Amino acid sequence: MGGGELPVCVDLGLGAAHPSYYFGLQQLTPDPWQREVMRMDRDTLVLAGRQVGKSTVAAAIALHRAVNTRGTVLVMAPTERQSTELVARVRRMALEARLRPEAEGRTYLELAGGGRIIALPANPEGVRGYTATLIVFDEAAYIPDELYLAARPMLAVTRGHVLAISTPAGRRGWFWREWHEGGEYWHRVRVSAFEVGRFPPDFLEGERRRLGERMFRQEYLVEFVEERQGALWRWEWFERPGFRVDTPPDLVRVAVGVDPAASMAEGSAETGIVVAGLGADGHYYVLGDYSLRGSPEEWRARVLHAYHAHQADMVVAERNQGGDMVAAIFRAANMDLPLRLETATRGKAIRAEPVALLYEQGKVHHVGAFRELETQLTGWAPGDPTSPDRMDALVWAMTYLMNRPAPGLSYEEQLRWASR
Repeated sequence: MGGGELPVCVDLGLGAAHPSYYFGLQQLTPDPWQREVMRMDRDTLVLAGRQVGKSTVAAAIALHRAVNTRGTVLVMAPTERQSTELVARVRRMALEARLRPEAEGRTYLELAGGGRIIALPANPEGVRGYTATLIVFDEAAYIPDELYLAARPMLAVTRGHVLAISTPAGRRGWFWREWHEGGEYWHRVRVSAFEVGRFPPDFLEGERRRLGERMFRQEYLVEFVEERQGALWRWEWFERPGFRVDTPPDLVRVAVGVDPAASMAEGSAETGIVVAGLGADGHYYVLGDYSLRGSPEEWRARVLHAYHAHQADMVVAERNQGGDMVAAIFRAANMDLPLRLETATRGKAIRAEPVALLYEQGKVHHVGAFRELETQLTGWAPGDPTSPDRMDALVWAMTYLMNRPAPGLSYEEQLRWASR
């Protein structure tokens, strides 16, 4: 970026005349779509794909608005952890601009000039009572309608704006409705992977083969794809209040499910690695998705990390989909993990149905937003030829938890548990 392209900082104590100033401090040049978003003359929806710079432009706009209005910027995401990550990015930008914080914590940043940026929890009751000049919805398509509706009145007095940035997540929810039915009220910016020029064609073609056409259209072409007819999981289950939590309750058992890839060839499936736990409240919690495409050594390290990070009790893998290979790989590295190999005597759909039923009954929660896992769950239907690696890993972990009573139960309690 040449010197003439970068707006001059008015005063390092007061911030910059334009959000792109903060790009320049990081030796970055805003893309054309980012410059368009930074106009922010009205409420703005940004429909964007993976790795196109969504968080960078959101952080720059949030910092600029807080500094130049000396007002409050609120950041909301599907979980508080995600919103605090965006605040952390804003904090780094502020330090690069030598903007002195008056006070700061994990979820907030108050600047000497009076502006502040606050990450709020992802529930309607936790966001009431604020007045804001800007509300940033990160991964907006995954934010429930109730949270969005609870937040909008906070802008009434200041006549502030909404900046909603997201990849699409099906044809449902407020983000989809506003994109298609919100009329001229919104400024809309759409940016796919093909519009930023940073993705080599062979990489995108490999992603298309790996993800399948439906998920590729969503994640890289930023299309609102229809819910898969016949899918065992439904998006509406993920939108219920209380489905997403920031932290689980005490866990009585934790399992790491592994669905090893049969090949490392280009375009092959990933190795599914999903961690789930049984809570003391009798509900189930998906704790992490560590799936990847890599060598046996790479996914072995990822499984080991997931096992220790979540203090798991068991690693579960399918015997007739590489299970014996899993055991051999860990033995070769002298790793003595508790490993259970399951034999798939029933079809994939039959194994998955009891897990999907628990979701439908509201007995499963996600500790965060697992976009690729959730897209795969709602995008696979019985009879599909694709290999749903993340779904399979989830099903193995959940099946292990479902078929074993919580430790510490009396004999009578175990009998009651077995007959539920």
